[in-house]
Amino acid sequence: KDCSEDVLENWADVLNRWKSTKQKPKQLASLVRLGIPEALRGEVWQRLAGVEENNEMMENYRVLITKESSCENVIQRDIARTFPAHDFFKEAGGLGQDSLYRVSKAYAAYDSEVGYCQGLSFLAATLLLHMPEEQAFCVLVKLMYDYRLRDL
Repeated sequence: KDCSEDVLENWADVLNRWKSTKQKPKQLASLVRLGIPEALRGEVWQRLAGVEENNEMMENYRVLITKESSCENVIQRDIARTFPAHDFFKEAGGLGQDSLYRVSKAYAAYDSEVGYCQGLSFLAATLLLHMPEEQAFCVLVKLMYDYRLRDL
């Protein structure tokens, strides 16, 4: 959905103030209710989750993707069924499925209690459509732990 120039200017102003003050601007809630422009969703979601510059978690991600996981077969099956008609995810062995596999595998290794649960790939895939995989992993961890999605 395209946004008006005014809406984009409002978002630019809010994001600039947010970066400089490190505090959520008062105007943010009303803008979010109107909808986050697609081009800005990745940045806004990362900022809302508080992970825009979490270098430690990103380094943790790079280590976790190298670890073996007992969930690898389940993850492979699940990602093949995740948004199969979407251009980014439809090709087995393509960039989208490979990124989704790594994020899902890293999360399973990170959260050894839950591991991987079916359907997690849809959440990870949605994040991957808007940000690089390291950031998607960081936001996924925040959603699962701080927003308690892992307890559902």
